[in-house]
Amino acid sequence: MVKGLGLRSKLCFQSLGQSACSKIIQICKWLLRIAFGRNLSSKEFMVGYLKEYKREDMKFNDSDKIKVFGYEASKNVIITFSITVLSAYSIAYVLKDKSQYLSNITKNPLLVMCGALLVLWVVDYILPNLLFWAINLFIKIRNKLAFMKFKF
Repeated sequence: MVKGLGLRSKLCFQSLGQSACSKIIQICKWLLRIAFGRNLSSKEFMVGYLKEYKREDMKFNDSDKIKVFGYEASKNVIITFSITVLSAYSIAYVLKDKSQYLSNITKNPLLVMCGALLVLWVVDYILPNLLFWAINLFIKIRNKLAFMKFKF
């Protein structure tokens, strides 16, 4: 009954770790596709499972582009940007920010535009690249778990 219990538990941990990494990778890919309008596609064999994605594998969807403040971005990014800004405003409103920081920024249209472009840049460039990095990280972790050596 106890024979092989250590090996069975290690194999169970390995399987659970691999499936958790696979689920996280799928969620990150879904976020890239839906929220940021990007796809991961490669012509190489086993990329995304045994091999990491290359930077050029992350491509824009063929969705319509919109210009906001002279900055061109896909519809998905603009919607994500709008949701981010509205959420931040709602949180500040609910918490009733007593500092004059937000009111001082919103008095100057140049500062509002600069802040909006900064948030748009973060949503359009930084967050998709962070998700891309996370996908490659979890592919590495899944591979380490898959080819883990056990001591007997």
